[in-house]
Amino acid sequence: PSNSSAASDVYKRQLDLLEQCRCKYIVSCKIKGWKALAEVNANWRQCGDNLWTGIFYHQCQGWNKPRKFVAVKELLGYDYSPNLFGLQPIYKYHLFVTNIDKSVLALWRFYNKRANCENLIAQGKNQIGMGNMRTQLFWSNAVLFELAMMAYNLIVWFRRTCLPKTRWKEEIETFRSWFLYSAAKVVHTGRQWYLLSLIHI
Repeated sequence: PSNSSAASDVYKRQLDLLEQCRCKYIVSCKIKGWKALAEVNANWRQCGDNLWTGIFYHQCQGWNKPRKFVAVKELLGYDYSPNLFGLQPIYKYHLFVTNIDKSVLALWRFYNKRANCENLIAQGKNQIGMGNMRTQLFWSNAVLFELAMMAYNLIVWFRRTCLPKTRWKEEIETFRSWFLYSAAKVVHTGRQWYLLSLIHI
């Protein structure tokens, strides 16, 4: 959800329904200005050299009650560029709204295990055509979907049996560009033109 009334109202209806059905949920979300809100209210707790977790309650616009938010802050490094304030840390933030009674670290790890499903769905939809239904017939679409899944599995099998580990986790579009589209590349560097074969790319 965001602080806009429309987005908050949509999530309010969804969360209200989940709570009415007594379902447990954890939802990744963004709230306008939440980092400043969390810094004041989250009571950050360090869980490692580069990791902090916190909990706070907040009532978004349009909600009828406050809900529990859990936050995770990762230290990625430092900004070494010259400035008036010295060395500045660079953080990556994660925010979730939830009604599950577990530690923030346990919730974050629980969510991350399942978040990868969203990446796989996005790959299938955007890169191997699973999101485009070619016919109006259910079973025909089911066959096309299965063929797309078979093609994806064949690509994964090929990469893991024939290619180095550096190629195992690439997205389909990246692998396709490297393996199929780029038999060679013309590169201009150092005032010279070079033709790089697939071996060099």
